[in-house]
Amino acid sequence: MKHARLSLHALNTKADALASLLDGGFLDLYAGSRPTTPEAAAPATALARLHFADPAFAPADAGVSEAHPLRAEDAAPAAGHATWFRCVTADGRAVVDGSVGTNDADLVLSTATILVGTRVTVDRFELVESADVS
Repeated sequence: MKHARLSLHALNTKADALASLLDGGFLDLYAGSRPTTPEAAAPATALARLHFADPAFAPADAGVSEAHPLRAEDAAPAAGHATWFRCVTADGRAVVDGSVGTNDADLVLSTATILVGTRVTVDRFELVESADVS
């Protein structure tokens, strides 16, 4: 299918299915180079771990799933400059990795520098599905 496109119903169903994997799961922030795939092992200690609600996301609209508020990391266990994130299921299976930065990143933070013991928050997190089929 070179130029196939999903219907809005199919697009939202696809987005909702992906988002539901994160019900009660986690968003982990890491420093350093992002692994080539989510199946690759992550570092042993995340800079911060935020908690998704259950359900984690509102119903998709035009392929965009917006997360319900994430529970903050009250005291970051490690220090560093966050460069990537991994979303994992409640039982620890990787779902999606993405970039972290203060602009032009998959996850934009007000500051990407995390200090031990500091509170880490994410104001908004979205998953965006494409209608294009390849």
